[in-house]
Amino acid sequence: MKLSISTAFDLFFGCLGNGTTVSNRKELVNGDYKNIAHISDSGIITYYVKNLPAAVVADIELHAKNQASLYQLELLKRKENERLHKEWISKTSKIK
Repeated sequence: MKLSISTAFDLFFGCLGNGTTVSNRKELVNGDYKNIAHISDSGIITYYVKNLPAAVVADIELHAKNQASLYQLELLKRKENERLHKEWISKTSKIK
């Protein structure tokens, strides 16, 4: 019997500090949701389960793409903050 995606998978995306862990709430392993993939902050996907349904893979890939976009924005903000900080240091050091 082939299960439909909606009955076999209920994806949970959890941020645990080093990216996003993708789990299936419909399957427990040792009392926890079964981890099926990991998405790094930069959007790189590591799959722990093979032969996932196309709709599940598409959902994970969409989340990874969004994660990568947010990561790029964060990098741009950091670079701009560094530039402004250096500019401020330069200006304030001339005041003395």
